[in-house]
Amino acid sequence: MKDFFDAPYEQPYQPFKPKTYGDFKNHLNKIETKNRKNNLMKNYNKYPTSFRGGIAPEYQNQYAPQPKKKSGCRAKTAKNGKFVINGWKANKAGLYSFFATPTKHTDTVSSERGRQWLTGYVVEIKVRRSNGMTYPVLNPKKDAKGNASGLWWALVDKMTGKVIIKDCGLVMNPAGGVGGVVARIGGKPRR
Repeated sequence: MKDFFDAPYEQPYQPFKPKTYGDFKNHLNKIETKNRKNNLMKNYNKYPTSFRGGIAPEYQNQYAPQPKKKSGCRAKTAKNGKFVINGWKANKAGLYSFFATPTKHTDTVSSERGRQWLTGYVVEIKVRRSNGMTYPVLNPKKDAKGNASGLWWALVDKMTGKVIIKDCGLVMNPAGGVGGVVARIGGKPRR
């Protein structure tokens, strides 16, 4: 049986002595490459395999792409003192624009729960198609003369500015989401 001290004698560490400048540069490049690989492996092994090559867990939500906004709405007081609401909604058919304004028939009504509603608001709806042409969206309900118009009657919540267009089945909410929202009544709000 061999003893520990019978092992072959190892050479002591010999410092690198370059003979030329090229040898010295190659030696430095090897050391730098080795250090760079070590640092990369430290960072690489820092996260579990499911995150390698992707975004680190602590930054995933921060850099996630935001969904594209598909509708918007805002309420303001016009120069003439009227409370108006503008909105827009984009889909495959085109870009729909909404403009709600009061009429001379606008009146304030209180509900059973005590909410204040403005009746007699009218909404003009237009759609811009991909060919660049703008068309009014006609209301299927005809007026007294039997003509179809591009105006729709709406109900406005005085406190929030929410516009309900019952015939269309749409709600314009300036307080919904970032920049307001135009959505279906009772439907999931979409951007």
